[in-house]
Amino acid sequence: MKKASKARAARKMQFGILFLSLAAAWNWRFGTVPNWLMLLFLVAFGGIAWFTQLPLGELWPRMIVASVMLIATMVLFSMEFVGGGAAKLVVLTTLWLPWPLGAIYCGICLSLIAAAELADRRFELTFIDAWARQYATIVGVIGIVFLAAGA
Repeated sequence: MKKASKARAARKMQFGILFLSLAAAWNWRFGTVPNWLMLLFLVAFGGIAWFTQLPLGELWPRMIVASVMLIATMVLFSMEFVGGGAAKLVVLTTLWLPWPLGAIYCGICLSLIAAAELADRRFELTFIDAWARQYATIVGVIGIVFLAAGA
């Protein structure tokens, strides 16, 4: 990869890290992720993809993984395993990540949900409920690490 394109990719990821940091902090403080922030996150990705001329060969895998994750999180949300803010955050973060990292990120997020649900059913642990309320913060921090690794 050329030096200029590496620098451009790093700048692109900085916007994602900024939005994820804000969403994680907001969820930590207020227990929710506002819709306006998620809309800005989506619009920023569209603008950056347009201006950096993200190739379709790189865009389609991201969109496919994000679509699959959207369906998965909608099912999990309907079963009350995950909150709406965390679901939106996971799907939008997937768009920002390159293909293999996005799929790995989704797998980690789904594994965390499954582990928490199984632990809650098996052992009825009280701290799982507190952890679940901050799930958007947790996936936001994981997303920041993945975005930094992808840059």
